[in-house]
Amino acid sequence: MTEKALVIKGKFDDLGDLLAVARVEGKKIFKTKDDVNVTRVFYDPEFYVVVVRLGCNQSSGCKERSIEE
Repeated sequence: MTEKALVIKGKFDDLGDLLAVARVEGKKIFKTKDDVNVTRVFYDPEFYVVVVRLGCNQSSGCKERSIEE
């Protein structure tokens, strides 16, 4: 599965806001309307590094999709 790291600068009052921004930016990077998962978040006083991947969290499974770069 393809993962991408995003550097997000800004101040967030709530972690949910950061995750929402990461998902939207991940959808732009992957050029998809499908779900994008945040797998890791790293904090630095000046920015966040967020790792996103294309996929879903459903226990029933998801269809694998290839990403052409």
